[in-house]
Amino acid sequence: MTARRLPIVPDWLGDETLYSWAARAHRQGGASVKQTSHELFGATHAYREHCAPAGLHHFVSATGHLLGGTSDLLLGRTALSAYYPFLSGVQRERFAELASTGVNVAWSSLFGMRSSGLAVNNLRWCPQCVEADRERWGAARWRLPHQLPGVRICCDHDELLREHDAVQAAWHLPPRIDRAVHGVKPLASSQMRALRTVAALSTSLVGGVQLDLVAMTEALTVVLRSQSVLPAGKTSSVDRLQTWFASTAVAEAIRDQPGLEVLADGAWLHDAVHGRRAAHPVKWLLLWAATFADRGETVAVRLLHDPAGATVWDPAGQGLLWPEADPNVDPRLKTAMETHQTAGAVAKSLGVSLTAVRRYLRSAGRKGQEARAAIRKQARLDLAVQEIGTFMVANPACTRSQVRLLCKTQVSWLRRCAPDALTSLLARLPQTRGRPRAAG
Repeated sequence: MTARRLPIVPDWLGDETLYSWAARAHRQGGASVKQTSHELFGATHAYREHCAPAGLHHFVSATGHLLGGTSDLLLGRTALSAYYPFLSGVQRERFAELASTGVNVAWSSLFGMRSSGLAVNNLRWCPQCVEADRERWGAARWRLPHQLPGVRICCDHDELLREHDAVQAAWHLPPRIDRAVHGVKPLASSQMRALRTVAALSTSLVGGVQLDLVAMTEALTVVLRSQSVLPAGKTSSVDRLQTWFASTAVAEAIRDQPGLEVLADGAWLHDAVHGRRAAHPVKWLLLWAATFADRGETVAVRLLHDPAGATVWDPAGQGLLWPEADPNVDPRLKTAMETHQTAGAVAKSLGVSLTAVRRYLRSAGRKGQEARAAIRKQARLDLAVQEIGTFMVANPACTRSQVRLLCKTQVSWLRRCAPDALTSLLARLPQTRGRPRAAG
């Protein structure tokens, strides 16, 4: 159905969310909740989705592209913008493809928000921001920085956010409250700083940025070893990691925060640190904030986007802390280990001693053979995922059965060596496609 062009398209109020704009339009239009939903998004139930309703192409048409395209809205006006940097290359290609089409997409599911169990649909707001907005614009709004994953504090006013847990779904705007009556439990200054760091990290992800997750993992490993949280050996203790995280200001701060309290015990840390399963963006942010707590939020944000600045190679091949400098880390080691069979050949290709290579591998908790196997496995995984993703992009109407049949080699390898990656890929496709209905 073709969207009917809105006679008036209000501009954005600062950094408000897509849902906030729709809620204001509903207040101004005077229609019913379902009528507004249908008019804006082509579906009467759109008001139930606080992040990104499926009918964004309908919204873009209804607003005459004056507020941006589908990609602009998702990456600039919804909490999904903080999930995008953690998508794989194949997932980003899939996102770009779907954003350019006119089909309805369950965006929150595509970005993994629904399956994570960490998605909280409650809207968050700051009383001081609401008061300032009413004075400036005569209307309240939902600010995007307050809705991002992991954010529980307003960095502008240094105040804990309130949650709007509405009894009935509708197009809501932040309420008026008596601040003296509806207070929140105060936190220690160290806990407030921890929440500010998490908020700053999450806010820095808006706009479609990309992160180097491999370099981030390496930086975390080096820093946690320097803090004696991780041992120099290959294995680490689950209890040791949990005890460390539970003692941090980040863990203390989130124990009473809805949606985050389940992560305060750090039971997820071992798998996240050792890359045994893909970590949720919120887990990345909490771990990063806890690891770099002593650096301050500005440095923590800078290192998130340039994790190479947290480590440097010395002449002996060791990974060291280097917080004051921002050197270019030589990426040749990983390339050399992908192409050479022995540590001696790696050392020769890099022009360093065999002892330096072995010393580095020991400090990283790996033997040369194990390190090469891990690097090659990751390369094979990336290639298999890329090939299946290319097939899916070239054949948008394909089913899971067709992928299993026509990408048999890649599917077989992923089923044996990376079943989670295969499950994630196939989850985006239906089991079968229904027969097309005859016209008329």
